[in-house]
Amino acid sequence: MKLLIADDEQLVRFSIRDILAEIPIAFDITEVGTGTAMVEEVKRIFPDIALVDIRMPGISGLKAIEELSPISRNTKWIILSGYSEFEYGRSALRLGVIDYLLKPVDPEELKKTIGRTLDIIASETRGEPGELALHKHNDQPRDMPELLVRHAQIVAGRRFCEAVGVAQIAAELKITPNYLSSMFKKYTGESLTAYLTNLRLEEAHRRLKEPGISVKEVSSCLGYTSSRHFARLFREKYGLSPSDYQLS
Repeated sequence: MKLLIADDEQLVRFSIRDILAEIPIAFDITEVGTGTAMVEEVKRIFPDIALVDIRMPGISGLKAIEELSPISRNTKWIILSGYSEFEYGRSALRLGVIDYLLKPVDPEELKKTIGRTLDIIASETRGEPGELALHKHNDQPRDMPELLVRHAQIVAGRRFCEAVGVAQIAAELKITPNYLSSMFKKYTGESLTAYLTNLRLEEAHRRLKEPGISVKEVSSCLGYTSSRHFARLFREKYGLSPSDYQLS
């Protein structure tokens, strides 16, 4: 998933990278600091998502989006700005941007916006056959299966604390469990079940250090009905039992 950050403030770009690192998606991130550089990079990489500051050296973010939208038709634009004037937001909406976020960017708001954007991208890949010809970058077809896998990772990251598995995620994506399992294994090298387990165990690794929490509570809040099964998985991954880890 190619993502462009266009902002003339380096600290803002670093902050956005840190927030994106908390999302369970492998973003291929490109950074630029001017509107001119943004135009050049979009024409080179055709990003899936672009986070764009309104005011940058060279040309403004809005002008750049206006120029690039007909060229990079599948790029989803998200505006970043330190300015809250209505006119900026209205101009952004006319350009078809996904959202308009004020700086300093709120981490949860950005994560929600990225999640919604990925939902939009994934829903487009499940369009009717006659629509598929529209979904391309610079006349290059999208890898539909890969985006499906990315969307499955988003759903897993959102729901791993529930008692969900391949069947429930496939149902949300409106595809068969067998197809989802096959594509996920092909593009990631691991099963979706293993991916879910790793998300849960990493969260357990963090929660078990919270004061006063029990192994049973952690097991239950992560969707496990059996504390013994949870403990076995935890030991296999980290080399010691959950209770021993708490004491370490």
